[in-house]
Amino acid sequence: MSGLSSTASNGNPLVTGNAPIEAMSLNRVLPAPESVSRVLVAGWAGRDPLAVAEHVRELAGLGVAPPSETPLFYEVSSDRISGRAEIQDVGAAGGGEVECVLWRVGDALYLGLGSDHTDRELEATSVAKSKQACDKPVSDRVIRYSDLDCPTDDLRMSCRIREGGEWALYQDGPLSELLAPLDLLGLAQARGVLAEREDVALFCGTLPAIGAVRPASGYRMALHHPDGRELVSLNYSVRRLRAMA
Repeated sequence: MSGLSSTASNGNPLVTGNAPIEAMSLNRVLPAPESVSRVLVAGWAGRDPLAVAEHVRELAGLGVAPPSETPLFYEVSSDRISGRAEIQDVGAAGGGEVECVLWRVGDALYLGLGSDHTDRELEATSVAKSKQACDKPVSDRVIRYSDLDCPTDDLRMSCRIREGGEWALYQDGPLSELLAPLDLLGLAQARGVLAEREDVALFCGTLPAIGAVRPASGYRMALHHPDGRELVSLNYSVRRLRAMA
C-alpha cells in the first residue's frame, strides 16, 4: 500500500503482511497491499442507462472519449492504494470521486470507501492512464459484508469538497443509483477480467457531481446507513506539486 507503515498519518494502526481485514472496531482497519493482488475501478457503473449516458456527456465536455462498453473495468496497480491523510498531485487537474470499495480477501467480503482520484487532463488522452497516475485514497475501516443489516441499495454516499476555505456538497445519493457491488464483481468475473476467488479491491462506481466536475484541495466522504448513521468515512487533502516543463 503506497506510503503506509504500521501507523497511518491519521493515527490509526495499519495491518501489514497478509492479515485479513477486520471490521467496525476502533482498531480494525484496512489490509496492507499484500492482502489483494488486484485493484479494479468500475467506470460507467450507473444502473440507469440514461444517467450513464448523461455521465458520458458530462465527461465528453472535458474531452474524455466514450467507453467501449459499460461498465468498463480499469486496472490500477495495487501500490496506488493509499491510506494517507494527504496525497500529492502534479498540477491542478487531479480530482476525486466517492466510491464504495468492495474488498474480497480469501473467502471474506468487506465494504469500505475509496476515492477514484484521477488526472483530468490526462483523462482526455487516456482514461486508463489517468487513473493510474493518481493515488487512490481508501478508508481505513470497512464493514464485513455479511454484517450489513440492510440491502446495499439502501446505503447512501456523500462527498464534500473544500473550495475557497468552505466545504461544499459535491456528491450525494443512494447506492441504488449504481450497479450493486456483488453484481459488478460477478460481471468482472464473467468477462474474464477477474478470476473467481482472486483477491481484489473493486471500486464500484461513483455518483454524478453537483455542479461541474472539478478539482478540490480536500475531500470529506461518508457512507451512511438508512437511519442516518455514518458507517464509514474517508477524509483526505491534496497537495499540489508544480508541473515543470
